[in-house]
Amino acid sequence: MTGVTALNGAVLGLLMIAAIMSWPLTWWLLRRYRRTVVRAMQRRSAHATSDWVPAINDVGFTRVPSDADGTVTAADEPSQLTRRAAQASVDDARLLRRDVWRRYALAGCIAATVLTVATFLSAGIEFLPWRTAIVWVVYAWPLVLTAVILSGFNRGTVVRAVMVHFAILLALAAAAGNTMGGVLLWLLMAGPPTAVVAPYLHRSVRAVGVIVVLFVLVGLLGADALVSFVGGSDERIMSVATIASGLGVGGVAAFVALIAIGFLVTSVLAWFGLDRLGHAYREGLPDQLVLIGAVWGVFAAAQGIPLAHESLAWAATTPVAFIAFWLVASRPLGRHRMTAAPRLLVLRIFSLGRQSEDLFRRVVTDWQYVGPVRLIGGPDLARTTVEPDEFLTFAAGKLEQLFIATPEQFEQQRTTTDATRDRHGRYRVQEFLCFDNTWRHVVRGLMRDSDLVLMDVRGFAAGNDGARHELTMLARAGMLERTTLVIDGNTDRELIAAAIVQGGGAVAQATLITPPGDDGVSGTDLVGALPAA
Repeated sequence: MTGVTALNGAVLGLLMIAAIMSWPLTWWLLRRYRRTVVRAMQRRSAHATSDWVPAINDVGFTRVPSDADGTVTAADEPSQLTRRAAQASVDDARLLRRDVWRRYALAGCIAATVLTVATFLSAGIEFLPWRTAIVWVVYAWPLVLTAVILSGFNRGTVVRAVMVHFAILLALAAAAGNTMGGVLLWLLMAGPPTAVVAPYLHRSVRAVGVIVVLFVLVGLLGADALVSFVGGSDERIMSVATIASGLGVGGVAAFVALIAIGFLVTSVLAWFGLDRLGHAYREGLPDQLVLIGAVWGVFAAAQGIPLAHESLAWAATTPVAFIAFWLVASRPLGRHRMTAAPRLLVLRIFSLGRQSEDLFRRVVTDWQYVGPVRLIGGPDLARTTVEPDEFLTFAAGKLEQLFIATPEQFEQQRTTTDATRDRHGRYRVQEFLCFDNTWRHVVRGLMRDSDLVLMDVRGFAAGNDGARHELTMLARAGMLERTTLVIDGNTDRELIAAAIVQGGGAVAQATLITPPGDDGVSGTDLVGALPAA
């Protein structure tokens, strides 16, 4: 086995160890993040200014006389985005989403082609049509995971993508006369990295799991490098033994200390690298690209081991394939320019938990191509909406700095993130973290300039005071005609009607829908809540 092969094998081995170590660590960190958010939400800000307090205690839009037909309006009228303009935004978003899918597909095909050609040339294997196609399909397996991520982890997409991939693989293998050979090739080449990646696509850790894995991997590489450096020389081994003896520790303790020192030193470098990742995210790096790029990076590392058996030059094609993927996939998509992007405000009952999370995921997957999504941060969506820069702020112990304590802080967050889009044209989810005595004002401010409201009131009942308050605010703001209420059989419609009447509105003004299974709420459902042009 050559030194290059050993190095590649060591990197893959450390990657698998990092993945195993990082899953429980990520789960624990996200649980801590959620608890930190909940504790801060329950506190009252000592910095809330006196002129803000009355607005908090009063539901408070300035009322003006009703129109002749009885419709309640407001002095702070939301932007009047017509249904036709909103539908144009949705249509443009479909084109943009199609182009994003094509961009990732092209990047993946290029990476799979580079790996396939390198595999055949390095081993001197003849490019027979069926054989080449089978190997290419195996190397293109990450395209299936890419489609799953881009779909927002839609169950139907997962099933269809996996079935299509294996149908093509089995058909090609059958045509080549070696069905089991195709299956075994997939198990050997795609199976191990899939086992590493799959746990991090789970909803409970996918938001920041990649960041934790990268941090742990760099630390392990540093520990391995230090141990290898010391172990490569008898003089260095004796020096370490002498130091350990002087400190009164044994050989095992000295070995553990070397691992810890190597891990800690490189962890500092890893932290600076992650800080740059957070900066790149703020500058427009797509969150989907971070996850998809990590998937392709793991597969490239795993599939590069056979190439490393040949030579260093062939082993170099592994990073070449990944770099080619990244260069193509990360290029900006600037062709689509939506001039009137509808802003969607998402309200919900925090106690819904998983139900609210599933609905939010399905809606946001579509709507991020249409316009900004705003919401008040809460425990139900803490793990879903946390972004890389937010998570790094939490890891640094400064999460509370992101909570809104004053009107000036709210206006700064609202205006600086209002139209943030990543390189692929997708709008960011704008999460507003609030203290107990500031959230009402923040909701009121967001209602002022939101074009659409989606409110999940499934299971609404007595005791859901926050949701009742928001329903009254929507009525007083004159926002019911552009509000979609998601209900179910457990929704107390009489209580909803009472809250709306208290604000001077009527339930009939809003659009009521029931989520149609896994398909979620479509953009057409939301646009239908807008007044006609």
